[in-house]
Amino acid sequence: MWGSVNYKWCYMVGVYLALLLSGAEISAQALSSEFPREERAVTVATTAFFDAVENPNAASGHEFFSEAFASALPLEDWRDWRLAQLTDHGPMTGLTAYRITWYPVDTLLGAVDFVGRDESGRNLVCGYVLWEFVEAASPQLRGFEATYVDTWELAAMSPEEQGKRLLEANCAFTDVEANFALSNS
Repeated sequence: MWGSVNYKWCYMVGVYLALLLSGAEISAQALSSEFPREERAVTVATTAFFDAVENPNAASGHEFFSEAFASALPLEDWRDWRLAQLTDHGPMTGLTAYRITWYPVDTLLGAVDFVGRDESGRNLVCGYVLWEFVEAASPQLRGFEATYVDTWELAAMSPEEQGKRLLEANCAFTDVEANFALSNS
């Protein structure tokens, strides 16, 4: 899916984005990357995608898919996956983007790392959404990954085990304590 990424050219924005689903404003210092126009576009797209994913309508969110991603994950399969997630975990809530990593390959890719929780508050959900920029102002969803982490299991682990588990689940390894605290809020 990623193709051959030259990590030497990856640009990581290590700032927190104020992307709560309430549509909070993005601070000026958060938009300080090498790709400011694209960063603003991916911020808006990610907020809209999170709004769609938090909607319990199982088809919601598919409209953001790129043509290639929609072919790989047709609407019916997306709906089935969403229904399984909703059945197993309930709706996702509090999805918050905290970092964008840029991959200037054949086209510009922006991976937005996020953390949230399920409706019960028992599980963290961590992952990323990958946006492709064919046009600077119009990102299209090229892929995503979401992993659920049981906070009751985390609470029984040592801090080292917690860090390892959250890293395995694509949670922010530099923000393990903040992510764990989010699950308890």
